[in-house]
Amino acid sequence: MYHSPRLLRLAAGAALCAAAASGCTQLGPSSIANGRAAYTDVITRTNDEQLLGSLVRLRYAETTSMLMVTAVTSSSEFSVDSAINLGFGQHRGYEGNLVPFSAGGSYRESPTIIYEPLSGAHFLKQLVTPISLELYGLLVESMSDSEWTLRLLTASLAGLDCPVSYESPRSADLARALALMASLNRAGVMGFAYRTGDDDHVAGVDLVLDNTEAASHDIAALLQLLGKPAPEKTGEHVRLELQMGRIPSGPEALSLLTRSPMELMRLASQGVQVPDEQLAAGIAPAAVMSSAAPFVKVHCGSKQPTDPFVSVEYRGYWFWVESNDIASKRGFSTMQTLLLSCLHEGSAAKPQLTLPVN
Repeated sequence: MYHSPRLLRLAAGAALCAAAASGCTQLGPSSIANGRAAYTDVITRTNDEQLLGSLVRLRYAETTSMLMVTAVTSSSEFSVDSAINLGFGQHRGYEGNLVPFSAGGSYRESPTIIYEPLSGAHFLKQLVTPISLELYGLLVESMSDSEWTLRLLTASLAGLDCPVSYESPRSADLARALALMASLNRAGVMGFAYRTGDDDHVAGVDLVLDNTEAASHDIAALLQLLGKPAPEKTGEHVRLELQMGRIPSGPEALSLLTRSPMELMRLASQGVQVPDEQLAAGIAPAAVMSSAAPFVKVHCGSKQPTDPFVSVEYRGYWFWVESNDIASKRGFSTMQTLLLSCLHEGSAAKPQLTLPVN
């Protein structure tokens, strides 16, 4: 069979162009579609495992450290190869054995992960700094269960404490006050007002109560718990300036101390179960009696769980949060979100660890 050289050149060029065009048009979108979800899933899962590992170590009174993923860069390489098979001599010698034209390609992705070690005085300051009053108000008003959010984030209100490391005689009064606040918030007669400064940033937060006739009884009960006078008649608005701390500066101010990310982690670590033999051996300390109840329940066992929400192995045992424990999952996710947002907000220039992934 005779093949025209010009025809062969045209056919080979067409095959190469088609293969290259196909690779160029599909490489970018397909790499994003396949890679973005995979990176997001891995980062989310490893963040949860890192946080759970930190809670377990805190329960064992042992040191812990964290790495934050700050950047993921990925380079993609797509190569195309083609071949032309020609036969010479008698046609019957190669009939049916040659493929006239063939094209192929290969794809390789090389990601680089950049980690930031969380350490030093700046990191410590971010961990122990209470959640801002602005964020406190926004979370209470946006979360579906305002009472749960108030209990989680409030360490002290008007001298009513709910500490993590000891028991307070006023914690029951604080629980009643927070329940009343949640009820008034659901009724739409309690909210937060945000005062802005010259630069449009929030300069202060006020607690506002609309003393309607239907809510006047609960408002009076709340103000009595907070040590504030009740309004003389219905229809008046009560406006109290929130001040971070335990001691207010005046009669119109209401002292409020929110929990810090570290305090939330310490509280959550009290919900970690520890094997009895390790408690008896003194490897882990006994549980601390406190007014605040742990909002995450972490199970412990010798075998790896089959379908956990998150799990880690430590000191020969597995620790995990059950996938059907909605309350623990919600508390864990809220703590993770607050921790990451606080650390990102105050992020400073630090040494970074860059690792290529093969």
